Amino acid sequence: MAKPSNEAKLPVIIAMVFFIIATLGIGIFAYTLSQDVEKARADAKTAADDKAAADKLKAQAQEELLLYKVAVGNATADDKAKFQSGITDVAGLREKHTRLMESINGSGSTKGVLGNARDNEAKTAIGLQLNDVSVLTWAWPANQQNPPLPAVNESLISSAVRSAAQRQLAVRKSDLEVKALDDAKKSLDAVVTQFNVA
Repeated sequence: MAKPSNEAKLPVIIAMVFFIIATLGIGIFAYTLSQDVEKARADAKTAADDKAAADKLKAQAQEELLLYKVAVGNATADDKAKFQSGITDVAGLREKHTRLMESINGSGSTKGVLGNARDNEAKTAIGLQLNDVSVLTWAWPANQQNPPLPAVNESLISSAVRSAAQRQLAVRKSDLEVKALDDAKKSLDAVVTQFNVA
């Protein structure tokens, strides 16, 4: 029996070393790739969660904007329709509505923007007339799911602008009357002086 020579084993050894190195390389590459895939999946999930949170905040902000548009009287017909039927965060919007009404009219012992809204002097101080109090009353019944539209003929902005314009006209008229009275007083003083001299 002949002994196998070392030359016959050399190609097998080289093939085995190449196979082991290649297997280690492929294993390390697959392990690294799987970590990258897991990290990419985690990043994608985080991005999706962030997007969902941002979309929710955006929807809440748009609903709050609708609340203020309707309150000020600047809402279009589409805005009003969406306001009455398309609200998703009813509880959050109800809270914002309550805070808006409290900031305007006050609540309990705290006074709102109007101070004592039923007092004529307080309403005159901000340029509202007596019949404008209906603009500032906007109830949302607790048993009603969707918010109602305010029952007013004139928006808060229109009412305030009209009242401010009427007040400015009254001030100008008063200034003209005061000037006319001063002129009449001077004329009367001149006549009295002439009468006393004569």
